[in-house]
Amino acid sequence: MKRTVFYLFAVLVGWSYRAAGQSVSTGVLYSNFGPGETFDTDPTHGWGINGFLGPNILQQGIAEKFIPATTDTFTSAQLALEFITPGSVLVSLHTDADGRPGAILEQIAVPGLTTGPTVRSAASVVRPLLQAGSTYWLSVVAGGPGLLAGWIWNSIGDVSTLENCAATFDGIAAGPWFPGCFIAPGPNGIRSAFQINGRAQRDFAFSALQAGVEVRTTRARSEAEGRFTLGDASDGIDPSADDVSFQIGSFSGTIPNGSFQVDPFTGLFRFDGLVAGARVEAEIAPVAAAPRTFTFEIEVKNVDVAAGANAVTVQLAIGNDTGTTTAPVESKAR
Repeated sequence: MKRTVFYLFAVLVGWSYRAAGQSVSTGVLYSNFGPGETFDTDPTHGWGINGFLGPNILQQGIAEKFIPATTDTFTSAQLALEFITPGSVLVSLHTDADGRPGAILEQIAVPGLTTGPTVRSAASVVRPLLQAGSTYWLSVVAGGPGLLAGWIWNSIGDVSTLENCAATFDGIAAGPWFPGCFIAPGPNGIRSAFQINGRAQRDFAFSALQAGVEVRTTRARSEAEGRFTLGDASDGIDPSADDVSFQIGSFSGTIPNGSFQVDPFTGLFRFDGLVAGARVEAEIAPVAAAPRTFTFEIEVKNVDVAAGANAVTVQLAIGNDTGTTTAPVESKAR
């Protein structure tokens, strides 16, 4: 391994709970693995990653550029790694800043024992949305002093250039980053093997959605209640990790992922906060006697969503599961 040339460090740690009890389908947004996640298994073929090893020894990290094939939620990264000493690496997802790794969107710790080259997975907790055609970077740096590892090369001939690979020698994902990963005296090195996964984001329609709306005209408070059933193709929902968007008549908004709190005993998801400038309380709960069916309540304070109408549109989207219906409105003075 060319451990004297470059080193790499990154941290990725996380887990995801699906309320419907199903696994999350994944779509590959970028990959330079060969078929079946193959890579160059020669343990001497890779960029070195190291923490503090002693005076005058640089702490190298490596970053690789990628452009997502489609717009989707980042769910995980897979990397070909070798741990020469036990410890952890830090894997970071960056925006692009003038052709180099920029702001860190997420950092995940990946622990490892001393092993040969193998594919390691880093699961996202933040789950940022990646835009098709935009440039991002994945970096790896050491997780602590004494760590020595390698980010193993791909086997498909994906070579490094000044534009698609960068190195840092300060041992932190914030950089500074310098363009290029090269092996003297040749003009190019080989890019490390990695894959960026998304949720295979496409909309799954609810198989059923019923809702009713109540408006308190005196206090200008609106509430939608109802229930929905997930479609057969759905991979499940997790309101605590998914964006939850809704429309009730004239009011619409999005509750960002991570905002709902879940009761681990009942499975009830609850939110209380500001959405689009209004105070919103929301609950989503599984129906024990009806598989893949949930009830929901969304209350918007100080907003009359109907303005005298007898029926309004109600739309609910949880992650990529969505439904729309026309709901009757009951208006009350108090």
